[in-house]
Amino acid sequence: MKIGLKIWADKLDLMDKFGDLFDFFEILAEPNLDIKLLKDYNFPIMMHVAHSMFGFNPSDKKKLGLNKQLLTKAIEAADAVDSRWIVVHPGYGLNPDAKEVMLSFYDDNFDKRFIFENCPTPDLSYNGHIYHFSIPSEMRQLLKRFNAGMVLDFGHATATANNLGKDPKVMIQEFFELNPKYFHLSGVDSDSKKDMHKHLFEVDNDFDFLKQIKKGKFVAFETGVEGIRDRKMHEKDIEVVRQIVDLH
Repeated sequence: MKIGLKIWADKLDLMDKFGDLFDFFEILAEPNLDIKLLKDYNFPIMMHVAHSMFGFNPSDKKKLGLNKQLLTKAIEAADAVDSRWIVVHPGYGLNPDAKEVMLSFYDDNFDKRFIFENCPTPDLSYNGHIYHFSIPSEMRQLLKRFNAGMVLDFGHATATANNLGKDPKVMIQEFFELNPKYFHLSGVDSDSKKDMHKHLFEVDNDFDFLKQIKKGKFVAFETGVEGIRDRKMHEKDIEVVRQIVDLH
C-alpha cells in the first residue's frame, strides 16, 4: 500500500516536511495554485480538481465557464508533474436536467486521467448538496459511460450509507466491486452522517475494510486542517493503518 497526504495549495511546504512519511501527495488545484512551484518537488503527485467550495459544479450549465477554468487548472498542473490521475467530483443539484448537464460537460471535457470520486449525499458537512452518482449502482453507470476509474472515499461512502439507512460496510463492499484505482481515507465514526475528516485515531471505526485494498494501491489521507502540520498526528494515523494491513 502506498500512503499519501492530501494538501491544499498553501501547504506545499508539507511535501518537504513529511516527505519521509508519505509515498506521494495529492494536491487540490485551487485557482491560486502556482503550478511552477510544483516542479520543485520530486515526490509523486496526484491532482484533484477544485471542488464545490470553489464553485465547481459540472451539473450547473450556468457555471460552464468556471467549471472549465477549474478543470483546465488541474489538467495543466497534472501535465506539469506528470500526475497519474486527476480526481474529479460528480455534480450536484435537483434540477431535472442536472445529471444530463454533468454528463454532457464531461463528454466535452474528458481527460483520460480523470477518476470519479464518490461524494457524500446529502452533504451535511458543508452545504447540503445532493450529489449525483454517490451510490455504487449509479457510479457503475458513470464509470461505464466514460470507461473511467474511480477513487473510493471511505468517509463519503460511510456518510452516504448512514443518511440512506444503509450499512456502511455493505456499501463500501459494493464500491470495492467496482475495482477502485485509488482511495481517500479520513477519520469518520462508523455511524456518522457527516464527512468528518478527523484523524484515524480520533474516531470510532475499526477500518477493517482496509484489508481489502490490494498491495501497491494508493491511499491518500484526508485528515483535515487539525494537526496537519503535526508529525506525531500523521505517525499515529499511519500506525492505525499499520496495525490493520502490511504496509510493505
